[in-house]
Amino acid sequence: AIVQAQVGICENTDRLFARNCRFISRLNLCPLSGARRSLYKDCYFECTDDALSGSAVYLDCRFTFFSGKPFYSTASTGAIFLNCDIHTKVRGSQYLTKVPGMVSMIDTRWTSDSPVDIQWTRDSSPVRCYQSGITLNGTAITIDARRPELSADISDTPLLRAYKISSGGKTVYNILNLLGGTDGWDPLGQSESMAELEKALSATLTGLPVALKIETPSKKLSAQGDSMLLKPSLRLWGDYPAPASPSGLTWNAPTTVRLSASGATTAVVSANSFPREMICEISAVSPYGLTGATSVTVDAWLKTAPQFTSTPVITADKNTLKLDYSLSGNSRDDSHIIWYRSTRPDHSDSVAVRHGRGLSARSYPLTCADRGFYISASVMPKNADSEEGHAMVASMSAPVNTIMLRSLQKSEKSIVTSFAEVPIRKGTPGRQGFWHFDTFKPSDTALHDWTPDGSAGWYYGHGTDAATGIGLVQSTKGARLFYTPVREKCRNMRVSLIAEPCKGPGQGFGSATGQYMDICIKFDPVSLTGYALRIERTPDFNKAVTFTLVQYSSGAVSPISKAVATSCYRNPCTIVVELRGDRLTALARTGAPAAEAADPAIKPDVSLSATVSPTDGTSLAIQHTGSAGASATLLRDLEVNWD
Repeated sequence: AIVQAQVGICENTDRLFARNCRFISRLNLCPLSGARRSLYKDCYFECTDDALSGSAVYLDCRFTFFSGKPFYSTASTGAIFLNCDIHTKVRGSQYLTKVPGMVSMIDTRWTSDSPVDIQWTRDSSPVRCYQSGITLNGTAITIDARRPELSADISDTPLLRAYKISSGGKTVYNILNLLGGTDGWDPLGQSESMAELEKALSATLTGLPVALKIETPSKKLSAQGDSMLLKPSLRLWGDYPAPASPSGLTWNAPTTVRLSASGATTAVVSANSFPREMICEISAVSPYGLTGATSVTVDAWLKTAPQFTSTPVITADKNTLKLDYSLSGNSRDDSHIIWYRSTRPDHSDSVAVRHGRGLSARSYPLTCADRGFYISASVMPKNADSEEGHAMVASMSAPVNTIMLRSLQKSEKSIVTSFAEVPIRKGTPGRQGFWHFDTFKPSDTALHDWTPDGSAGWYYGHGTDAATGIGLVQSTKGARLFYTPVREKCRNMRVSLIAEPCKGPGQGFGSATGQYMDICIKFDPVSLTGYALRIERTPDFNKAVTFTLVQYSSGAVSPISKAVATSCYRNPCTIVVELRGDRLTALARTGAPAAEAADPAIKPDVSLSATVSPTDGTSLAIQHTGSAGASATLLRDLEVNWD
């Protein structure tokens, strides 16, 4: 189910030709990939993601797609399908590329047993794709019809001859033009017949470009009046420069930039009047039918940083601290506020414990974790339409005392967070009332050679691919976190978490190489002892993970339940782990559409339990050994309860 079937890696190879071959795999097919120019004729491909060569022409080929992104990406001038048949097993959205790249699809017939929406790629991109004569289950369709800017139908343009020539009731696919490069490679022996067609049609049919590239010296402009020259060029397939130069281009750009033409050159000039950064896509179309685009980022147009018209001060209001200050200007407060705890009156050992922006961040709800600490707050002044100014600090002259916390519990009962307000910082594992973020390579990953990046670990923001929310995301392998409550012990503990795996089909992690995520409960961060729910990718399933209850003992991990294979590790996946008395349980379910149950061993949800011995730990821990990026998991909406 998870075998990788790379037949060969052809780096630094120029020409590759495969005829009448069958390439079959369920992961990373990569048939003879890496050549600059590849031709596959009369071949069959059966694959999942990241599978096909992105610098190839596929002529008269058949495909079965078992997942949504057969290309990781494609080379500069893309991959080409000519007179192909594709059957997709995907339900919902069928993408062609994971990372945006050029694809051209001519006379290609799609079939599907379920409703499917065919799109070039998931993300918006300045990459442009071409199509002509596309059908789905016998009905003509436009790929990515809801995003027409991503592609062009070239059926009625001269550009079609770069791919296909119709003459005398016959169709000839122009392989000589596509694969000819600068050396005239002619794998199908079309030279003589193409010369006859050129004579009959009084037209040049080789050396025809397939891509219009627009280069810029930089991808960034300041807000207003900054400029750079646009450099368009025509490319033959295989990313060779075309003999001709672009001419007669029709340009288009948003109002946050303006285009200035002078003779044969065109410049883009920034004109952003908005207080936010703008990504501007600039496109051009040639009379021949080529279309190209590029994007530049224009800085936000911001006023000078505001001044404090009243100095920041901290006041107490029942169980909440308030940060009071005022700024010059009349727009919304967008100041960056960081709250700190310190054991010293001079705040010399301050530790960031909460942060945010603007009005919502001015309040600091006290908890029993603040008892005995001096609280301070740093304010970096900013209005919504201004730059950021120099920070000022407001401090409490006395520590938080029992009177200020009189209506609160003496020990923590719960935390609820989306992680938005939690500063991601390295601390001291096991320190009560504090988060700790770091990286760690567990001993049970020793067979796999990787080293955790100590400078990275986690970030708060957007995930990729199937993770659509905002939350806490791993930025390297081995990302780990702890939270230790202000309490010496607890009998019961419950953790509820929503996970958004970046992998959409349900495999959760990049590969079955010791990649897992442990959600640890009643844990001791110092001795690495406690219990956990392990979510792991194994070699047994290509669209599922296993959930297993495990015990930690001084860092050594052993299973205490059967492993359950499940398809529920898809966005959003709600996970609940609870230890009540001597009973450890875990539940998991997904809000994603039901997965196709090809294997009865794969369950749609999870319910596990085990009888365990008492442990003195009280901490939450999460350990992730999977790859980052498109293999990460976004975490949000965490709730932890102790009693």
